[in-house]
Amino acid sequence: MRRFARKVMVGLAVLSAMALMVIPQAFAGFKSSLDQPPGEPPKGLATQGDAGGTKLYGVITIEYFNIQTDRDANYRVIARMRKNNDAETFYVPGGNDVVFVDDSGEIQRRITPLLSGQLLARFFPKDRNLCTILKNISEIVRTPNDVLNNYGLIFDVADIEVAVSPCNP
Repeated sequence: MRRFARKVMVGLAVLSAMALMVIPQAFAGFKSSLDQPPGEPPKGLATQGDAGGTKLYGVITIEYFNIQTDRDANYRVIARMRKNNDAETFYVPGGNDVVFVDDSGEIQRRITPLLSGQLLARFFPKDRNLCTILKNISEIVRTPNDVLNNYGLIFDVADIEVAVSPCNP
C-alpha cells in the first residue's frame, strides 16, 4: 500500500511540474484586448502606486463563463495572495452576477469588496478599520480566442500588489 501511495504522489508531482511548464506557454503572447500602455495599469482599473501600508502580493485569475454574444458573462475569481511568507488562496464566486468581460473598471468594482473582506479576515483578523487599495497590477494576460471558441471560457490572469492601511475617516 505504501508503494502504491508513493507512486501516486510521484506521478502527481511529475504531472504538476509538467502543467507548470505548459500552462504559461498557453497564455504567452495573448494580451488582453484592454488598451494598456506599457508600464501602466489596464484601462479602467483604479490603482494607487504610492499607497502605503502592509503589502500583499499574489496572482489573480478571473474565469468568465456562460459568455453571451454581447460578451456579458458570469465570473469566478481565484486569488493566491501572500503576506511575507504566509500565503492563502481565496475564492470569490460571482454567482448569478453578470459583467461585461471587457469592462475592467466594473469588474474591479464588483470583485474588490468581496475579495477585500476575505483578505482582511485572513491576514489581519484582529485589526479593524482597514482598507485595501490596488497598488499595482501587471499586464493582464487573457486566454486566446480558440479557448473561448472551443470551451466557452475566458480567463484573465495578472500579478497584483495590494496595500492594506487604516481607512481614511
